[in-house]
Amino acid sequence: EVLDAEVGEINAVLPLHDFRCTNLGDSHVLATDQIECYGGRVNRSSIWHRTDTGWVMDFHQGTPTENGWSRAGPV
Repeated sequence: EVLDAEVGEINAVLPLHDFRCTNLGDSHVLATDQIECYGGRVNRSSIWHRTDTGWVMDFHQGTPTENGWSRAGPV
């Protein structure tokens, strides 16, 4: 179901809640936060690495909370 979802804009509301960065080594960090999206909350995590020109995202995941979301609206 998730892999078949259409790619498109996500209706997320700033600010990010509980934003944290955890050092994973010399050039990698894990960034975690929570956003409000479609009337619910989503826990997100991203792994980033530093290059000579800036930061590059290697991985990203969003997981709906108990009262999470879908593109059609709240679950």
